[in-house]
Amino acid sequence: MERIREIKSAHVERPIITWNGFIALAIGLALVVAGLWQLFQGVAYGRSGSVTGLVTTIVIFVLLFVGGLLFLSGLYTLQPNEAAILQLFGSYRGTTRVAGLRGTNPFYTRRKVSLRARNLNGERLKVNDKRGNP
Repeated sequence: MERIREIKSAHVERPIITWNGFIALAIGLALVVAGLWQLFQGVAYGRSGSVTGLVTTIVIFVLLFVGGLLFLSGLYTLQPNEAAILQLFGSYRGTTRVAGLRGTNPFYTRRKVSLRARNLNGERLKVNDKRGNP
């Protein structure tokens, strides 16, 4: 009796979880706005002469503002019949096929791949003229 060997492919697609892009957009914008608010608070502390308060608010501003911009840089969009291949520093992390605005780790490299059928092997089309003759 002959055993049937299973052929294993070297290419394995791993699905990866991504975030809803609108929630990620709201969080990123909230961080940027909070950072700007801290900057204005720092200006107020600077006018009052409090050096510790000024330094603290500037550090918080930098952390919030840069964090918000970093968070926003993880946003991307996918069209229907399109996939995104996500890589972290060159190593494959996963593939996502969810269409729309999505959010992911900002350090991921995203490469979009079209999943549309690309063949020209269709049946011969029947074209009728104005009178209906083939």
